[in-house]
Amino acid sequence: MPTALITGAASGIGRATASRFASDGYVLVLADVDEAGLAETARDLSVDTARLVRCDVSVEADVEAAVRATAEAFGHFDVLVQSAGIEGPVAPARGYSAAQI
Repeated sequence: MPTALITGAASGIGRATASRFASDGYVLVLADVDEAGLAETARDLSVDTARLVRCDVSVEADVEAAVRATAEAFGHFDVLVQSAGIEGPVAPARGYSAAQI
């Protein structure tokens, strides 16, 4: 089954994206700082197999932990949707190689 890791999944565009991927049959890893919102997203989507991960995308260790949790649970992910927003200075995104995923 294809797997999608979606940040910002507790509300807004992230939640709508999760809904679309769920309807397309994806296994979901939903990430956000709002744990109650993540649980609500999973309930609203009626997705029992979704993994919920607390992740503050402004904290590199949290992002690495979310990627690692996804890889450990499913061995890979097919889609990454970075929908979470942060305030602060603009900095280059760091990529992950296929070997890290």
